Amino acid sequence: MGEWTLEALYQYLELRISELEKRLLGERELLVASTAARAGELERRLATLNDLRNEVMADRALFVTRDTFQLVLDRLSTIVVREYYDEQHRALAEKVDISTAAIATMRARSAAYAAAVALSLTILTAIVLIIQVGHK
Repeated sequence: MGEWTLEALYQYLELRISELEKRLLGERELLVASTAARAGELERRLATLNDLRNEVMADRALFVTRDTFQLVLDRLSTIVVREYYDEQHRALAEKVDISTAAIATMRARSAAYAAAVALSLTILTAIVLIIQVGHK
């Protein structure tokens, strides 16, 4: 390095420090830009994860617990069984009403036939009595 004067050494060090500062400033700017890009990517990924989380929470809200399902199933079974028996009762009541109407019709016809037979027998008896009285 030969003879360095204090002034030359000072200028040399100033130049080197200036070059290092420029290089470090350039590296710092690259690091800041890289960090900003990574932060942006992390923000984007975080937003995507939050959207996915919200979708999962919405989907989870659609599920029912086993206890709730069993409770609803029991109530539904009770309603279905009750409706089945109500339908059976209505069908049987309808058949009983039809049978009752048929029996009432048969009773009315039987009474009419009995009255007709009784009237016929009465007329026949009157005719026989008239014939017997006429022969004497």
